[in-house]
Amino acid sequence: MGFNKRYLTEEGLKSVFWSGSYVDLVNYIRKPDALFIRDEFSEKVYNILEDETLKEEYKYIQITHLMTK
Repeated sequence: MGFNKRYLTEEGLKSVFWSGSYVDLVNYIRKPDALFIRDEFSEKVYNILEDETLKEEYKYIQITHLMTK
């Protein structure tokens, strides 16, 4: 069994989001065993997804807004 790691970058996250969907982005971030957050944009996206105080609909709106900047 392998150890899955992923490097998060703004370019990579936007690529996943625009070529797939919000659900694809969530899976892209949550499935690996380890994440390496490479920039401020990726950190913002990660923090939104992991914020347990936010409803899923609000997370979707915030992330979509970030992706369109």
